[in-house]
Amino acid sequence: MFEEKRQSYPFSADNPQKNEPEDIFSNTEKFGVKPVAEKQKDIFDFKDEKSPIWKKLITIVIGFLIVTGAVCGSYLAYLKLSEVFKNRKEKSTIETEKINQQKVKIPLLSKDSDADGLSDQEEIGLGTSIYKIDTDGDGLSDREEARVYNINPLNPDSDGDGFLDGQEVRSGYDPNNPAKGAKLLDLNAEIEKLK
Repeated sequence: MFEEKRQSYPFSADNPQKNEPEDIFSNTEKFGVKPVAEKQKDIFDFKDEKSPIWKKLITIVIGFLIVTGAVCGSYLAYLKLSEVFKNRKEKSTIETEKINQQKVKIPLLSKDSDADGLSDQEEIGLGTSIYKIDTDGDGLSDREEARVYNINPLNPDSDGDGFLDGQEVRSGYDPNNPAKGAKLLDLNAEIEKLK
């Protein structure tokens, strides 16, 4: 079955047919007339009898007027723009009167070497390190301990219950209250108090 199919293909390796390619132009004439390219007409050839000379002259004059108009228009636009810029320069040289020249002192920002939110001056006052974010190593920054939770930033267990202040805050307990189960803040209870 496959042998029949294979032999029917003209370029099969098993098919011993012609090895030479077929010349598809063998039936055409061997000698023919070479085509001759037509000579292109020159635009300024005034000897052409098909179009009158006056049409060509009008075309040339119109083209010249268009080019001249474009050049003159560009020059006029340039002059107008240079006048505008000249007027702008003249206006910028007008002197203005200076009013209310008072010196304002702007306070310098305090330096915070460890970028923990407390200035170096505040940390020196608290006794904490200006180079460590968490001086006591309890997991809360010096700023969180001093400003947010109002606890000692030098004591890792401010309430003395055996848990570090950072662990208590992460678990939701108050780091300043040694009572067992003292929650940091119960929002639901606080909302009920407001009602």
